[in-house]
Amino acid sequence: MTDAQFNRMDTPRAPDQDAIAIFDAVKHDVIKKLQDLRHDDIVHHTHETDDIARIKAYKLVLFAREEVGYGWNYFGKIQVAEGKYVHARAHKYHQHDKPIDFYNIDTGGLGSTRDAKAGSIRTLEDPLVYFNS
Repeated sequence: MTDAQFNRMDTPRAPDQDAIAIFDAVKHDVIKKLQDLRHDDIVHHTHETDDIARIKAYKLVLFAREEVGYGWNYFGKIQVAEGKYVHARAHKYHQHDKPIDFYNIDTGGLGSTRDAKAGSIRTLEDPLVYFNS
Protein backbone atom coordinates (compact mmCIF):
# COMPACT_ATOMS: atom_id res chain seq x y z
CA MET A 1 0.00 0.00 0.00
CA THR A 2 1.24 3.48 -0.80
CA ASP A 3 0.90 6.62 1.26
CA ALA A 4 1.78 10.32 1.10
CA GLN A 5 5.39 9.59 2.04
CA PHE A 6 5.99 6.40 0.01
CA ASN A 7 4.24 6.27 -3.34
CA ARG A 8 4.92 5.88 -7.04
CA MET A 9 2.97 8.87 -8.32
CA ASP A 10 4.59 10.18 -11.48
CA THR A 11 5.24 13.82 -12.31
CA PRO A 12 2.07 15.88 -12.91
CA ARG A 13 1.58 16.84 -16.55
CA ALA A 14 -0.96 18.15 -19.04
CA PRO A 15 -3.91 15.78 -19.48
CA ASP A 16 -4.00 13.25 -22.29
CA GLN A 17 -7.18 11.72 -23.75
CA ASP A 18 -7.11 8.79 -21.30
CA ALA A 19 -6.88 11.07 -18.26
CA ILE A 20 -9.67 13.30 -19.59
CA ALA A 21 -11.87 10.20 -20.05
CA ILE A 22 -11.07 9.00 -16.51
CA PHE A 23 -12.10 12.27 -14.88
CA ASP A 24 -15.12 12.68 -17.17
CA ALA A 25 -16.25 9.25 -15.92
CA VAL A 26 -16.20 10.46 -12.29
CA LYS A 27 -17.50 14.00 -12.94
CA HIS A 28 -20.85 13.31 -11.25
CA ASP A 29 -19.05 11.92 -8.16
CA VAL A 30 -16.68 14.90 -7.94
CA ILE A 31 -19.54 17.40 -8.18
CA LYS A 32 -21.62 15.42 -5.65
CA LYS A 33 -18.68 15.39 -3.22
CA LEU A 34 -18.29 19.18 -3.60
CA GLN A 35 -22.01 19.63 -2.97
CA ASP A 36 -21.79 17.43 0.14
CA LEU A 37 -18.81 19.43 1.41
CA ARG A 38 -20.69 22.68 0.76
CA HIS A 39 -23.67 21.35 2.73
CA ASP A 40 -21.35 20.41 5.62
CA ASP A 41 -19.87 23.92 5.47
CA ILE A 42 -23.30 25.43 5.97
CA VAL A 43 -24.48 23.01 8.66
CA HIS A 44 -21.26 22.35 10.56
CA HIS A 45 -19.10 25.35 9.63
CA THR A 46 -16.30 23.10 8.32
CA HIS A 47 -14.97 25.70 5.82
CA GLU A 48 -14.01 23.12 3.15
CA THR A 49 -15.46 25.08 0.24
CA ASP A 50 -15.55 28.66 1.51
CA ASP A 51 -13.82 29.91 -1.63
CA ILE A 52 -16.51 28.70 -4.02
CA ALA A 53 -20.26 29.20 -4.00
CA ARG A 54 -21.07 27.50 -7.33
CA ILE A 55 -19.40 25.07 -9.68
CA LYS A 56 -19.02 26.97 -12.93
CA ALA A 57 -16.65 24.69 -14.83
CA TYR A 58 -15.26 21.18 -14.90
CA LYS A 59 -11.98 20.98 -16.76
CA LEU A 60 -9.02 18.71 -16.06
CA VAL A 61 -5.88 20.86 -16.30
CA LEU A 62 -3.22 18.58 -14.79
CA PHE A 63 -2.92 14.91 -13.86
CA ALA A 64 -0.53 12.33 -12.47
CA ARG A 65 -0.75 8.57 -12.37
CA GLU A 66 0.43 5.85 -10.02
CA GLU A 67 0.50 2.21 -11.06
CA VAL A 68 -0.61 -0.17 -8.33
CA GLY A 69 -1.05 -3.95 -8.36
CA TYR A 70 -4.66 -3.88 -9.55
CA GLY A 71 -4.66 -0.85 -11.85
CA TRP A 72 -3.82 2.85 -11.79
CA ASN A 73 -4.58 5.66 -9.39
CA TYR A 74 -5.19 8.94 -11.18
CA PHE A 75 -4.74 12.29 -9.46
CA GLY A 76 -6.23 15.32 -11.18
CA LYS A 77 -6.35 19.09 -10.79
CA ILE A 78 -9.81 20.10 -11.98
CA GLN A 79 -10.90 23.67 -12.59
CA VAL A 80 -14.35 24.26 -11.04
CA ALA A 81 -14.56 28.07 -11.28
CA GLU A 82 -12.41 31.04 -12.31
CA GLY A 83 -9.11 30.52 -10.49
CA LYS A 84 -10.57 27.71 -8.33
CA TYR A 85 -9.51 24.08 -8.53
CA VAL A 86 -9.98 20.80 -6.70
CA HIS A 87 -7.65 17.83 -6.52
CA ALA A 88 -9.48 14.56 -7.15
CA ARG A 89 -8.43 10.93 -7.20
CA ALA A 90 -9.89 8.11 -9.28
CA HIS A 91 -8.97 4.50 -9.95
CA LYS A 92 -8.86 2.59 -13.24
CA TYR A 93 -8.63 -1.19 -13.03
CA HIS A 94 -6.38 -3.31 -15.24
CA GLN A 95 -9.53 -5.18 -16.36
CA HIS A 96 -11.25 -3.00 -18.94
CA ASP A 97 -14.72 -4.30 -18.07
CA LYS A 98 -14.65 -2.73 -14.60
CA PRO A 99 -15.93 0.83 -14.09
CA ILE A 100 -13.74 3.77 -13.12
CA ASP A 101 -13.95 4.37 -9.36
CA PHE A 102 -14.04 7.82 -7.76
CA TYR A 103 -11.84 7.83 -4.66
CA ASN A 104 -12.08 11.28 -3.11
CA ILE A 105 -11.24 14.96 -3.20
CA ASP A 106 -8.14 16.10 -1.31
CA THR A 107 -9.50 17.91 1.73
CA GLY A 108 -6.16 18.18 3.51
CA GLY A 109 -7.12 15.53 6.06
CA LEU A 110 -5.30 12.42 7.27
CA GLY A 111 -3.23 10.95 4.43
CA SER A 112 -2.72 14.31 2.72
CA THR A 113 0.41 16.39 2.49
CA ARG A 114 -1.73 19.55 2.76
CA ASP A 115 -2.80 21.35 5.90
CA ALA A 116 -6.38 20.43 6.86
CA LYS A 117 -7.12 24.11 7.54
CA ALA A 118 -6.55 24.85 3.85
CA GLY A 119 -9.89 23.30 2.82
CA SER A 120 -10.68 21.63 -0.49
CA ILE A 121 -10.36 24.53 -2.92
CA ARG A 122 -6.96 25.01 -4.56
CA THR A 123 -5.26 27.54 -6.79
CA LEU A 124 -3.48 26.80 -10.06
CA GLU A 125 -0.16 27.24 -8.21
CA ASP A 126 -0.96 24.62 -5.53
CA PRO A 127 1.05 21.52 -6.44
CA LEU A 128 -0.82 18.33 -7.33
CA VAL A 129 0.44 15.88 -4.72
CA TYR A 130 -0.37 12.36 -3.59
CA PHE A 131 -3.24 12.05 -1.13
CA ASN A 132 -4.98 9.11 0.50
CA SER A 133 -7.73 10.84 2.47
